[in-house]
Amino acid sequence: MRVACARSPTQPLMTLSTPALLLAALVAAPIGAPPGDPAAALAGGTALAADTGALYVEHCAKCHGEKGDGKGWTELDRPARSFQDGGFSYGNTRGALVRSIRHGIPGTPMPAFPDEVLTAAQRDALADFVIAFGPPGTVVEPGESVLHVVDRPVVVRGMLPPLGEGDVKVQRGLLVGFPTGTTFEYRVDDVQLRALRQGEFVDRRDWGDRGGLELRPLGQVLRDLRASNAAYDAQTAAWDGRRALRGTEVVGASVIVRYDLLDPRVGLIGRGEERLRVVETPVGPVPTRALRHVQVDGSTAAAQPQAGARLEAAFRGPSGAALHVHRVDAGIFRVAVPDGAGHVVHLVYAERWTPALEALVTPEAAR
Repeated sequence: MRVACARSPTQPLMTLSTPALLLAALVAAPIGAPPGDPAAALAGGTALAADTGALYVEHCAKCHGEKGDGKGWTELDRPARSFQDGGFSYGNTRGALVRSIRHGIPGTPMPAFPDEVLTAAQRDALADFVIAFGPPGTVVEPGESVLHVVDRPVVVRGMLPPLGEGDVKVQRGLLVGFPTGTTFEYRVDDVQLRALRQGEFVDRRDWGDRGGLELRPLGQVLRDLRASNAAYDAQTAAWDGRRALRGTEVVGASVIVRYDLLDPRVGLIGRGEERLRVVETPVGPVPTRALRHVQVDGSTAAAQPQAGARLEAAFRGPSGAALHVHRVDAGIFRVAVPDGAGHVVHLVYAERWTPALEALVTPEAAR
């Protein structure tokens, strides 16, 4: 079975007796022990505590420590989270913690633990086990206006708050949430992706004020894309126009954002769409966009080389065509894939490009 963090070559191997001793220490306390004792969170007696404690030893303790203090024996670039301090990276709810266990945390050594590794019941038990390391009040219950993403993407429209200093409120915004905890944040007026978030989805405070209040996105901003949009969005095709949103559609595990392309002099010059997906990979969930622009005569616009982009890699697609990966900004990779007479431009948001990402940019991935 896969473990949470690989052992550093500089660290000694754990002796065979250590896991047993550690497990015994974790489950020795009786049910009803004070906060900070994982056994106290587990119903059903010491058998369940032992089973979950064994899972914690196998998958978590190497990085997070036997006491949940972040002092594991695996060498990391930065310390693992201390569960004793309370608080979690992407939301202080039980659901948010279970999601982090299930899907991993992008850009960190924390991997995903899908159904092939842990069952849903095991992930739930591990979440309770980890929560019990912290002080009382570490985990909160979400309010009635909090909207959750469970098994398929969810699309919400409304006002959005400023992203940061110097930004302004977005009167017409669009949030697209995925079960992985990833959210795409758009400005509707010109269909521009402003940010990628990770965590809980959104607090619909507007429900209680007849739409007078802005939405409150709950995920942390993973990438602020306002500055980089101009650098690559205008290069996705040989021509472009002002975007005007036509609508959105949830199709399976994807969301399609459709828009018209307008020229102020002649009106409609084409139509475009973005297919949004979040794909599970060994390094965690990876957000992707597949952009296709079609002119009014039905032809697909040809993709142009990205000005200033750095060639990162090249590989052969399923059809045998040579595909080139360009790094257009920090953590943003662009691949133009032939599709009929034109191209589909894929934008992949990852810390680095690896061969495992090649499967995300096939023509089939855009349909």
